[in-house]
Amino acid sequence: MPVTSARFPCRFHAEGRFFGLTLLDPSGLACQTPFVPSFAIHCIDKPLQRDLRMATRPQHLAYLEAALEHIILAGPLLDDEGLPIGSMLLTNFPDRKAAVAFAAADPYALAGLFSSVAVTAWRQVLPKPD
Repeated sequence: MPVTSARFPCRFHAEGRFFGLTLLDPSGLACQTPFVPSFAIHCIDKPLQRDLRMATRPQHLAYLEAALEHIILAGPLLDDEGLPIGSMLLTNFPDRKAAVAFAAADPYALAGLFSSVAVTAWRQVLPKPD
């Protein structure tokens, strides 16, 4: 099953160690994009910082909107009550250094919201890519 986005239809496919993107043009024909590695950015909030998260959220969302070409998916990590306790992004950057720089410049990180941030190379195993 392909992974798609509201911004553009896309599918992930195997290419060496990482996965690149296959974009569908308006006619539905696939056109491969250049190889770009994927990185998971996993952030955990400091305890009792919900007010800081909410106050910084508009800047955080604007930052992500300005970088949509690098974002595969993004959203909050939730506790058992459904309240945010962190952030998780799956991103495409040319290398880990660029992904780390992106995570460090996030308004949440600049505001001191996170107790930890991990940036890790990622590749899809399941569901099997087309």
